[in-house]
Amino acid sequence: PVRHALARLHEEGLVEIAPRRGTFVSRIGADDVREIFQIRRMIEVGAVEALEARLPRELGEQMATVVEQMEALADGEGFRDYSTYIRLDADFHRIPLAALGNARMLRLYEGLHAHIHVARGLYAVAVKRATATLAEHRSIWDGYQNQDAEATKRALTVHLANAEADLLRRLEAPNGG
Repeated sequence: PVRHALARLHEEGLVEIAPRRGTFVSRIGADDVREIFQIRRMIEVGAVEALEARLPRELGEQMATVVEQMEALADGEGFRDYSTYIRLDADFHRIPLAALGNARMLRLYEGLHAHIHVARGLYAVAVKRATATLAEHRSIWDGYQNQDAEATKRALTVHLANAEADLLRRLEAPNGG
């Protein structure tokens, strides 16, 4: 089972297997981040468009709970428990995608998000935009809560661009953060 799991992680690009040396977490480069965020924008904004005619208010209610939990973790411009914040962030972005009922798209998205989790974990030392990130999540949530697809798409686009820029800045910093 372990060998099978490692082979799958290798196929997904999350680990590198070096014969007789070991298995290592793959490094995520700037080009990887740009490609992943481009796909994320297509999927997440596309989900809003697919839900537009029936943008369910319940999504806003589900997202509100996650936003409140993320806000409770804020500590100045960082988060007290960054790994929990990352999990909540993934939950927040997954809620509208799950509402579509497209299991294949959700699996594809979660595979992409796994790469971002790896990069965030490797470069978590300089998280300095908690206030802005929480405000961006709240704007996305507001769009869903108000059933305003255009506002939701704008808020998502801004948030993903800022998250991408922040992660790229951390990746490209000389000390990795």
